[in-house]
Amino acid sequence: MKTNFLYFREHGKLVFTATAAQTNFAVKGATNLVPGSFGNGFSRDIADTTDLRNNCTVTITSAAANTGNRGSDYTNANTTEGEVTTLEIEALSISSNDMVIANVSGDAQEGYDIKVGDIVTVTLNTTEGTEAAFRADNLISVHSNSDTETEITFKASNGSAADDTVVLTHPDNDGAEFKIIADYIYQVCNANIHERGGIINISDIENSVLGKGLSKAGVTNMLLTIA
Repeated sequence: MKTNFLYFREHGKLVFTATAAQTNFAVKGATNLVPGSFGNGFSRDIADTTDLRNNCTVTITSAAANTGNRGSDYTNANTTEGEVTTLEIEALSISSNDMVIANVSGDAQEGYDIKVGDIVTVTLNTTEGTEAAFRADNLISVHSNSDTETEITFKASNGSAADDTVVLTHPDNDGAEFKIIADYIYQVCNANIHERGGIINISDIENSVLGKGLSKAGVTNMLLTIA
């Protein structure tokens, strides 16, 4: 018998407009950034430099034509207006709550001299562990972890003993949110009962997609754990 697949994607995107020839951008620690406002922020903290380099992509959109603002590892040292540069990961580091982008004087190979008006975008890479489509017939439970956290568990997709989990954060309204979420998950698992087999997008906050049950429950964050 066919089953539906429930799709979840962690959100991870921050966009900054440079106000000076700056190198530092706050990417962690502030409540308005982590987990972030709807569609702008990260589901989880960027832990350190290794995490930033391995799991995120940083681009700079040049506000104007500039000369010599990129290091020697890039195809051209100059940029044109509107040109998008994907930074070499060696130019990136984390210091306290800031992402630091090395400039050319500090890193002649991977550095980038940011100018006023340049747009800096930090995006979480889509990989196993940041997105998943779970089989509806592998659903084990929907249960409350706390007044503000509901967890959905699925039988591990890789056959391990641990469960795959989705943890949703929401307001506390005497359990009303939990019931809304549980009813919604039941409905989508059994949707299109005669023609199951479709993919139902449950949570893709980065692209402003949130299932109506999750939206009604006021869900503000979603975290995946793949066993």
